[in-house]
Amino acid sequence: MFLVHVRLRPHPLGDLLPESVAALMADADPTATAGDSTTGPADPTTAWGVGRVEHVSLHPRAESGPVIGVYVHARDPAAAEWLAVDAWHRAVAREPALSAWELRPAELPLMRPDHDV
Repeated sequence: MFLVHVRLRPHPLGDLLPESVAALMADADPTATAGDSTTGPADPTTAWGVGRVEHVSLHPRAESGPVIGVYVHARDPAAAEWLAVDAWHRAVAREPALSAWELRPAELPLMRPDHDV
């Protein structure tokens, strides 16, 4: 399992990211045809079937802008990032008002939640 931070720019009017984002992203299905992710691997089908969103945690008041912590089961870090960003795009497709928050590069923290430190 990987933890991916999906980072967003603050809302232009200062609105907080709605709590519903967590459920929308957790329900994202990367094998469905909805969504508009363009940040995936060269062949996005390689990520399908080998990953899923396990849990989503919102940090809407982070100092640099909202951060969404996405716990993803994936075969490698690139697939994990792709699945997390794809989940965001699918949430926006289902709730277009979310497009007011601009996506910044996703990142994996320097730890894996399934490994002892």
